[in-house]
Amino acid sequence: MTVVTKIKLQEPVLLDPDRLVELCVEMGQEQAEALIYLSLDHMKNGLAAIDEALEVQDFQRIYDEAELLCDMALTAGMASFARVSNDVAHCANVGRIVPLCATINRLRRLGEKSINSAWDLGEMMR
Repeated sequence: MTVVTKIKLQEPVLLDPDRLVELCVEMGQEQAEALIYLSLDHMKNGLAAIDEALEVQDFQRIYDEAELLCDMALTAGMASFARVSNDVAHCANVGRIVPLCATINRLRRLGEKSINSAWDLGEMMR
């Protein structure tokens, strides 16, 4: 009898509270929230753009989008999302489809959690 092990794919979301406080001090709470929400919207669009580029195996576009996502995530204090975005950019730059797909799937899972966590944090700040 064969035993099948199911792996739970979970990764903690790392939000950098120091970066969020820094944004609030530099910009004021309202502008910091607006910047974070704008970043979240761009991140959702960037994930969709990566999916579109993956369908046609446009590695350069995947690389470019992942680099933008990394920058936006760092700005918004989403350390783990930034790290995985950087991993996607690296895989796209190498041009190997299997590790790229695996890393993009990881980015999707983490992206959904990161975006939801940031929205929840924003609601708590109000």
